[in-house]
Amino acid sequence: MGGWRGCSPGLKTRALANHIKISLYFGMDVSPNHEIDRDLARRFQALSDVKRLRILALLRAGERCVCELMESVGVPQPLLSFHLRILREAGLVTDRREGRWVHYAIAPEALADLTAFLESMASRRRRASGVLTTSG
Repeated sequence: MGGWRGCSPGLKTRALANHIKISLYFGMDVSPNHEIDRDLARRFQALSDVKRLRILALLRAGERCVCELMESVGVPQPLLSFHLRILREAGLVTDRREGRWVHYAIAPEALADLTAFLESMASRRRRASGVLTTSG
């Protein structure tokens, strides 16, 4: 587990146990090294900041230049660049350079992955609780 260097064995054990409990609860793969788990975690973590959510909301209307985002979000350029880097590394936005400006857009496939994941969790919970009904 490359990300666990320097952590105590007890912390590693508790984290693994929690991962397995959550995975079993939702009926997901219990492998803590599963690549999809890391990608989803990175995306959800990127969504955990109000400024980044505001940036994504602005990008719903389409591609935007950094200068437009800076005015709309109301943060200094270095802080905006930090948030855009987090969103880009999580795969939630794409960037395109045009001259000296960088334009950002939502990556629809990343949002589709998040939506599919959340829908599968909700569906499993409905089936487990007997809420899902069949139509005849």
